[in-house]
Amino acid sequence: MTSNASVTQNRNVALAAAGVALPVFVFYALLLRFVLNIPVLDDYDAALSFLNQLVTQPSAAGKFLLFLSTQHNEYKTLFGNGVVWLQFVALHHVDFRVMSMLGNVFVLLIGVLLWKMFLPQCKDLATRLSLFIPVSLLLFQLNYVEAVNAPMAALQYWPALSFSLTAIYLLVKSTKAGFYAALVLIFLSIFSSTNGFLLIPIGLLLLGMRRQYVRMALVLADAVVSFAIYRYHYVVIHSQTVGQAFHSFLVETLILKPVYALCVLGNAVGYPFGLAGAGALGLAICVFYFVLAKRGFFRRNPAIGYCAMFLVLTSMGIASIRLSLGMQFSTSSRYRMYSDLLLVFAWFAVVEEFLLPKMEQQVLVLRRNWIFVTAILLSGIFAIGSDRWGYKFLKSRRTYWIQGIAAYEHPAFPGSTEGPVLRLPQQNAQEEALQDQLDQFCRKALVRSIQLGIYVPPQY
Repeated sequence: MTSNASVTQNRNVALAAAGVALPVFVFYALLLRFVLNIPVLDDYDAALSFLNQLVTQPSAAGKFLLFLSTQHNEYKTLFGNGVVWLQFVALHHVDFRVMSMLGNVFVLLIGVLLWKMFLPQCKDLATRLSLFIPVSLLLFQLNYVEAVNAPMAALQYWPALSFSLTAIYLLVKSTKAGFYAALVLIFLSIFSSTNGFLLIPIGLLLLGMRRQYVRMALVLADAVVSFAIYRYHYVVIHSQTVGQAFHSFLVETLILKPVYALCVLGNAVGYPFGLAGAGALGLAICVFYFVLAKRGFFRRNPAIGYCAMFLVLTSMGIASIRLSLGMQFSTSSRYRMYSDLLLVFAWFAVVEEFLLPKMEQQVLVLRRNWIFVTAILLSGIFAIGSDRWGYKFLKSRRTYWIQGIAAYEHPAFPGSTEGPVLRLPQQNAQEEALQDQLDQFCRKALVRSIQLGIYVPPQY
């Protein structure tokens, strides 16, 4: 009997592990299929233009100071720039496939962190793995496709998230080694993306609640050093507008920004339900998290509470700096990982608040539990729909950038300046002018990088 029970347990573990692993396998298989050694939009500035300036610096000190002063839009992405620099030092050229996959790997690191946070006291591995399947389906899918297989974007969003959530986890664990590791991760998060600065008030609140004043002082010191580096030759840049003016400061601040933030919070369903669906889901998430707070869930699970706080504050920050681009930008796929993670943490809460009590009272057969079955069905439909849409996006983006490089390499007539950025259809005059400026900048960066031996585009 013991032997049969052991065989059954091992089979259940294997099946549950397969359920967790399958979305991961599909996710990375799709990314590997479409990864390209071609720069994508931001890569021309944050990677090629940066290296073009770096290699022409005559001294090591000049290179380092340029590294500290370089910024991309509103951000100082020193982590991404550092990866680009290290790759160039190691290979004497850059390969955008390597950068893309390095960024993509951080999704897996977040998945590992979520596993460590999920039911750590559960001794039944088959049950724990089974309940983790919706997490895998919600995380490893392509609804945030603009932030993967895009080298510098992937090296901005995902490292910042991974460093931030891990830092919060370590601060909550409160070990000495973990705290010092968290200080390093806070620094790395800030210089991956600006929302890393949100870790400072979160960390101070967390440590202040525990009256760990020496550690608070060290976090403040971390913040001061980071801010000083950030301010070094920093240029204030406002988001580009699309010609849309808001009627008043009152309307923008009290109405549009909160609505924008709600849409970011619910952006997991930005495709296919648009602004209305995203806003509705964002409101539902806020209500659910308020109920969880009233039930004391975040007191029992402070790491999840502070991680959720980071995601909510990030959405508010996005609303502050991106509102001028229009409400539709709140459902951009590059921001969907924040909403996806809020859904993941909501599932954590559902398991602990509604499933675990039943498991303690009786032997719970998950395949007969309507909450678990519904979660599997909904997250499965979500993952399949997201992968289907993301597959089309990756295929279309791959075609567009290959055609752009081909147009650059094989001009239609002598002196043609078409490529690597091709004009998009159905643009108005203002958008065409911005597209022309972008094309000229990218072409200049590409030509210079080829001259310097930094990058050799593939032949098409």
